Amino acid sequence: MIWLLAWAAFTRLPLILSGIIPFSFDHGRDSLAVLHLIKTLNPVFLGPWTSIPGLFFGPGWYYLLAPAYWLTQGSPLAGPLTMFSLSLIGIILAYKYLGVYEAIILATAPLWLQLATGAANPFPMTLVGLLLVIALKKGWNSLWLGLILGLGFHFSSALAILWLLVIPWLVKPKHWLKLLAGLFITFIPQLLFELKHNFSQTQAVISYFTAGESQSITPGKIAIVTQSIIHELNLAILPDVPWLAGLGVLIIAAGMRLHRFLVAALQSLVCLRSGTTGRSLSGKSFARPA
Repeated sequence: MIWLLAWAAFTRLPLILSGIIPFSFDHGRDSLAVLHLIKTLNPVFLGPWTSIPGLFFGPGWYYLLAPAYWLTQGSPLAGPLTMFSLSLIGIILAYKYLGVYEAIILATAPLWLQLATGAANPFPMTLVGLLLVIALKKGWNSLWLGLILGLGFHFSSALAILWLLVIPWLVKPKHWLKLLAGLFITFIPQLLFELKHNFSQTQAVISYFTAGESQSITPGKIAIVTQSIIHELNLAILPDVPWLAGLGVLIIAAGMRLHRFLVAALQSLVCLRSGTTGRSLSGKSFARPA
């Protein structure tokens, strides 16, 4: 595992420390919010806004960024350094609970590298997704499963809602109460905000679904989404260079049965889609701190 962590550091840290990092409007918004949290020490009950007007994510993203911003005295590198740390934690967890091949994918796949050298509020969903896979595979207590599931709503509600619809079917009904308890704990900040502000977010959601525009599902849209998923599955596992991808397949296949490879690929896709849902990785501006 040491050599995997060393490789991850070697391929990620130079980009971060040289200042080749994404920094656009969202990054500036998050920086101001976290610096205000550090300066005032006032508790934060909401995170970044969602695509629904008047609805916000939980504050987990801001609290996650706070230690690095405090240690670096507000440097723009704080966000990428936080994600780099989470990527190392992900490699360790994958190696310990899933296997060496899963850890290799997390350490070497191109989009995993890209997510570890940037900072946007959906990106921690890669670690949340990994924890969810581990919790289901290892049969963790349903309370912990609920906590992990609830954390998803602090970073990317679109995918977290999907999990919320699927996870209860994978848990015995007698454990649903623990699952709900864990989920409830993660929503305490938002609930406190709602009580103080006359349930403004609840009203925003109701207004959105009663007066919002409907989106039709067409074969063309289905084809676009399918192509996107297939492309991201490829990038989640192997380089976007044909001969390197072929070499990677041969190396993995040499010591790994096909079904094990497919399981590792699926786990990687679940975690990766967690971090890229609703967020384009292209078209970013870059900042090089002085």
